[in-house]
Amino acid sequence: MDGVFTRGDLTHIHAAPSYIRGNDGSWVKTSSRGTRQLVVNGHPFICRSYCLNHIKKTWKCASSSDCTAKVHTLEDKIVILNNDHSHPLNNSYGQHKFTFS
Repeated sequence: MDGVFTRGDLTHIHAAPSYIRGNDGSWVKTSSRGTRQLVVNGHPFICRSYCLNHIKKTWKCASSSDCTAKVHTLEDKIVILNNDHSHPLNNSYGQHKFTFS
């Protein structure tokens, strides 16, 4: 089947991810596995450290391991934002319309 595309089985065996919008324009995506990503201006961040019983969190850019962009949250509110990325926006988070809870 060289060069021929066939339609695959598009049935998912997991629940759809959920999205929660913040008052500051950011939003958090929770996957079916329970992992969370913070998305700010289309850039995804992953939680790298937390303290104070998960009240204070540090998020690192999820798109590039060399990127120094970071977000600090306190009680799920952004308190420090370094949104200077060393790479272009390489995902479609800012282009989709989601249903938020």
